[in-house]
Amino acid sequence: TELAPALAPGARSEFSLSVPLDDLGLSPVTPEVIVLGVESIADVPDDGSGTRQAGFTRTFLPWFPDPNQVDPTRVTLLFPLTSAPAREGSGVFLDDHLGTEVAAGGRLRRLLEAAVAAPAAVAWVVDPALLESLQDMSDGYEVRTQDGATAAGEHAGDATAWLALLSSLVVNARVTASAYALPDVVALHRAGLDLDIALATTTASDLPEEVLGVPVDRGLAWPVNGLADDGTLDALRAAGARAVVLSAASFPPSPEVTYTPSGSLDLAGGGSPLRAALADPTVSRLVAAPRKAVEPSQVDPVVRRQTAIATIAMTTLELPTTARSLVVAPDLWWRVDSTMTRDLVATLDSPWSVPQPLAELLAS
Repeated sequence: TELAPALAPGARSEFSLSVPLDDLGLSPVTPEVIVLGVESIADVPDDGSGTRQAGFTRTFLPWFPDPNQVDPTRVTLLFPLTSAPAREGSGVFLDDHLGTEVAAGGRLRRLLEAAVAAPAAVAWVVDPALLESLQDMSDGYEVRTQDGATAAGEHAGDATAWLALLSSLVVNARVTASAYALPDVVALHRAGLDLDIALATTTASDLPEEVLGVPVDRGLAWPVNGLADDGTLDALRAAGARAVVLSAASFPPSPEVTYTPSGSLDLAGGGSPLRAALADPTVSRLVAAPRKAVEPSQVDPVVRRQTAIATIAMTTLELPTTARSLVVAPDLWWRVDSTMTRDLVATLDSPWSVPQPLAELLAS
């Protein structure tokens, strides 16, 4: 595809490239994941180097001609709804960052919009502290100013609209409540504050059901970065937690296996039982927008989406007739790309994957 006879430094040339499926040589019977590459070639006569590669990117196409050939991977995509603590003990808001997050274009608003395509396909994890703050905001609220005075908040309507949108999305979905304000349980335990861990599991525990009007599961802990030590896990058991989100990187299979094992694990230990939802680190990083990236492919939302979808499809192809569970747990402060994530959510129900509620994963 010819782009332009010449491009000045920094100039751009838009193009559209399409290839008929019939030209890709796809098998009519064999499921596979196809790698598609796009390369740009430049002729640079002035420096004597001649024709050279000026750019290259790749994407992926899962190809499953017969959906009945494989047992799809069960995917639990966690959608964490939380924010930094927003209020003083008096009820005055420290600033208006939460209002900005639920307003149009804000982080929490984009999270809801990303699930609109298939809200029942994701595993909603709601922070009671967030819902409590937004309830207070919707009735009108005061914000602390830099000089120590207070001023009326500007996002009461946005808070009301956000709660209404969430309530509509979870009508036919499964919702789980986290501990209040999603505390750093490892830091609390190491500081000898196990009582605060217990307090966080009971504070406003009934609020999510009251606000959303649907049954809400409880007893979920989500340590920062999915990492916890044995002492913290014992403290969570004692506090009444029944499940914990951890990184699968902390639990390598022994002996080693050549496939991706299911992301559900019984954590043996004294006291009450505790199950772990083990998040796949590779897919979780792909789904979450990176804070820093070295290569453009790590930032491009379309490339990340297709790579995540392809990775799930390849997981299925590892053991085509043995269904396993894959947990995807983005960062708790997930800055979602609405379009990329909406398309990803829409493909969770596909020939190679099927959505799985968190409660069903933990019971497996």
